[in-house]
Amino acid sequence: MEQDRLPLCEALERYAGQASVRLHMPGHKGKGDGALQAFPLAWDVTEVPGTGDLYAGEGPIAQAEALAAQAFGAGHSFFSTGGASLGIFAMLAVTLRQGDHVLVGRDAHRSAIDAMALLGLEPVWLPVGSDSVSGLPGVIAVETLAHAIRLHPEAKAVFITYPNYYGLCADIEQIAQVAHAANLSLLVDEAHGSHFAFHPALPMSAGAAGADMWVDSAHKTLSALTQGAVLHTTQEINPAQVRRAMALGGSSSPNYLIMASLDIARRTAAMQGSARLCVLMETLQKFRASVSQVEGISCPSLVGRAGVFCQDPTRLVLSVKELGMTGYAADQWLRAHFGIQMEMADRDHVVAITTMVDDADDIEKLLQAICAMADAHSGRKEIKYPSGVALPLPERQMPLREAVLSAREDVLLDQADGRIAAASFGAYPPGIPAVCPGEGITREIIMGLLEQQRQGARLFGVAEQKIAVVKI
Repeated sequence: MEQDRLPLCEALERYAGQASVRLHMPGHKGKGDGALQAFPLAWDVTEVPGTGDLYAGEGPIAQAEALAAQAFGAGHSFFSTGGASLGIFAMLAVTLRQGDHVLVGRDAHRSAIDAMALLGLEPVWLPVGSDSVSGLPGVIAVETLAHAIRLHPEAKAVFITYPNYYGLCADIEQIAQVAHAANLSLLVDEAHGSHFAFHPALPMSAGAAGADMWVDSAHKTLSALTQGAVLHTTQEINPAQVRRAMALGGSSSPNYLIMASLDIARRTAAMQGSARLCVLMETLQKFRASVSQVEGISCPSLVGRAGVFCQDPTRLVLSVKELGMTGYAADQWLRAHFGIQMEMADRDHVVAITTMVDDADDIEKLLQAICAMADAHSGRKEIKYPSGVALPLPERQMPLREAVLSAREDVLLDQADGRIAAASFGAYPPGIPAVCPGEGITREIIMGLLEQQRQGARLFGVAEQKIAVVKI
């Protein structure tokens, strides 16, 4: 196929160029007013002749998806305007049936938990540890999966997150082999690894490793608009089933601007990705070498620890704890003094997402800011926190779906000991649930979360210090 083509964009351009009177959705009719005029409204259309139908698998959308499948190395690819969340729902809906058990990494995104609740699936949690040196969350170890498969022969599939928010990657090729040896489907949330397919020096893509279905958030590490994602499957998966599942969980009015941006992001990655990523990685290698000379700043490597097989070299994780400041404070300092907005911060780190559109000037500005921050905080002592204790995995006391759909009430977190959670909650970052719906809440978990909050973490699933629990 000709990867320099843009079939969906070409179709939208043809329609926009027609002198048609638009008596159809959307309401702005390609005109708009005020600030809305800055948007390419002429391309924001609906299913009219020539623009295709996302869920029918025909027209220019299908052509664009076929080009995506070739570029990403998939049997079939499907555009999502509902982000990776919709792709996760579809993967689970296609592969599993109500009541099925699925082996799930505890670091799963909350959208996976919501999807399992809606579909009536029961998760069997795969524990994810943390690195004792850096404090960063680890990934699923191959041995952990193999042990879980032996203990849970009733499981029908494996669902993992690869990579995690910090760019840390499990040995996905071995995980695929272990899963398939047990006749289990491997489903992968590759939201942060959309770029993996476009350079051999990057971690192996989930598809190349042998995943059966995987989803990429093209808006995270490629150049698509927010909510733009692509669900991929092997050739053996029935595309009609996938489209039905996508339609079940997605909007009946998918956004054509998002789909067009997926078409553009694919072409850019396929035609220029390898060269651009090569330049980016060389730039980041020099950046890390320079940072290693800055007192108080380091770029932790976890390869060989906490289940980590490799790391994404485009994800910058900077430890600032030796500067005597928290990651939260460093995030605020960089924004206030240099106008640099990092992707996220935790107690000890700041994290930057770099992509093929970042140039050497962007990385140089970050280096200058890091050096200035180190100078401004030189001589301060490293903050000593109490030794971190991993929160225990709660006991399941109610099926996931039953807990989510049950009558609920809000109670203060510090008074929730002994109650059953009706919604997920935990500390962000990294956003891994401490307690999922249907699990019991213990005093140990409560105190652990409150300590993380005291250190600067933001608690999710908590509003005004209250959480949702199953009503007694």
